[in-house]
Amino acid sequence: MIWTVVLIYAAVASLWILLSDRLLGWLLPDPAQMLLASTFKGWLFVLLTSMLLFVLMRRMLPAASISAGGAGARSNLWPLLLLTLLVAGVTAAAIAYTLQQHQSREGARLL
Repeated sequence: MIWTVVLIYAAVASLWILLSDRLLGWLLPDPAQMLLASTFKGWLFVLLTSMLLFVLMRRMLPAASISAGGAGARSNLWPLLLLTLLVAGVTAAAIAYTLQQHQSREGARLL
């Protein structure tokens, strides 16, 4: 069961890296745009693989262990939601900082 999840994850991750990097290189020749797009691409990768992992685990675990939580299962969603918001906030801050640094560097170069 664990090997199945690991192998599926490895296959999806490998295809993602191979295909998305080639697509970005083809679509965005500008290195600054490529850097920004790579950040979003990485974030999307984490989101999609997390969803895939959730679906695989839900299918592989016995139904009794999933439904036994009832209301407790809903309360377990709050930490996940807060973690998601934290990651989104940190990512947005990193993107804003990178853009600001890039603009400052380009402004200095133009002067």
